[in-house]
Amino acid sequence: MDLGFFCIAAICLLVGLAWLEHRRLGCISPWSIFLTAYGLQTLAAYFFIPLASLVVGPFAAETISKSADTALLVNLVGLAFLVVSFYLFRLVSQAKGQVSIQDKAPAEPLAESGLISDRRAAYLFGAVALASALVLLSVMLYAQTIPGLSEDVASARTFINDYPELRPLYNTANSLGALALEFFGLALILRWRQLPWQSLVPLPLLVIVLLLTGNRSYLAGLLFGLINGLSLRWLVQGRSFKVSYPLYLVFIFLFTLLSGLSSLVREAGVPQFAGWLVSNPVALLSYAAFYAYAGNNFSELRDFAWVLSNFDGEFLGGKTLLAGIAGFIPTAILPFKEDYLFSRVTNQIVGLPTDTHFGLRASLFGEWYLNFFWIGVVVFAVVAGVSFALLQRRFERRLVVLAGTGRWSAVGILTLFWFANVIQAVGSTANLSQLYVQGLLLTGAYVLIRPRPADPPTAAAPSEVSR
Repeated sequence: MDLGFFCIAAICLLVGLAWLEHRRLGCISPWSIFLTAYGLQTLAAYFFIPLASLVVGPFAAETISKSADTALLVNLVGLAFLVVSFYLFRLVSQAKGQVSIQDKAPAEPLAESGLISDRRAAYLFGAVALASALVLLSVMLYAQTIPGLSEDVASARTFINDYPELRPLYNTANSLGALALEFFGLALILRWRQLPWQSLVPLPLLVIVLLLTGNRSYLAGLLFGLINGLSLRWLVQGRSFKVSYPLYLVFIFLFTLLSGLSSLVREAGVPQFAGWLVSNPVALLSYAAFYAYAGNNFSELRDFAWVLSNFDGEFLGGKTLLAGIAGFIPTAILPFKEDYLFSRVTNQIVGLPTDTHFGLRASLFGEWYLNFFWIGVVVFAVVAGVSFALLQRRFERRLVVLAGTGRWSAVGILTLFWFANVIQAVGSTANLSQLYVQGLLLTGAYVLIRPRPADPPTAAAPSEVSR
């Protein structure tokens, strides 16, 4: 059965639900972001699976095409249960009431204690940005390689696999640096006049170093934070509804374009890419947007189909989930973890090298399918839907406070979007270790910047977001 029609219908439904959620709240939210990104990136890539031979070769592409419909069907069923669970839980918990954020009173002056907390957070994340940049730079100097300037960027990015003793430090610096960029993306928009300039000094260094590592996707956090900051600022000013969701669609397009360009740099090398850019930039940009879907950027469905085409039917029984959740435990204490990391298991299933390849992505529901068959997909989808509903309710309560008093916390807002990433990471445990590290930083941030009895409790500064 050709599922192309159902895929298009699902994409339209997800984007439509995201638009309705945005219209109800007046700003971008974790739920609308999830719906839009999954529809326009993950599901849309289904139509590019027939072009898999461009990346994986004709033999693998032929086997992938045979399992493409099954991979899509797993995702459509999972999404159906997730979306229905979200709205049913919202209805049952009576959280569906109209939240007329736009009708709230204009923002009052910010509490001085909140301003002090935000300044503390800026210093903290500035220090994290500086430390991350220095660690990444030191590791590259130690390895005597700069992946971003290498002729073969794709191979150079895996240099850290040759230094297993440095890999945890390198990955930690990448994770914390990405979170720091997202924080400053929010703070630069919402309170740029009140940020201490010293905290902003490390940002250019971190951006440059991340470019040199070849892992440009981490820079999306900065742009993502800017988009969310603009959405919240416009919310208080009463014009977010008209522009913030279209702006997020522009962000999706730019992210797609930059992802494709990044892949082309890795595949062709810097010199050849520079030649293409000079000779025909329009054609290069057009091909980059196409290659983001046909290549390895939005490849979750293709990778899942590849795994399914080689899967022997012996379900994993939760082993990869346990290994992913226990990612913070050293392998010396839990040796089985190394053998059952999902990235390693997928490589073994399709016959890719486990020591040099980062692993295949099996979409949001793929890992649960491979572990527990259909029952795993349904159970995870229901739990994820309820979790998103709880997160969205918390987000809406934050908006009422923001629109009514002008009080906000960049760390608090950032944490809500971070929890949305956690929900999705439980579906694909490959990124859980990164989120553990970021969660420790956010916990430390709350401890360090929380209001103290000595902080002034009264309003003393004009609201930056209301200007």
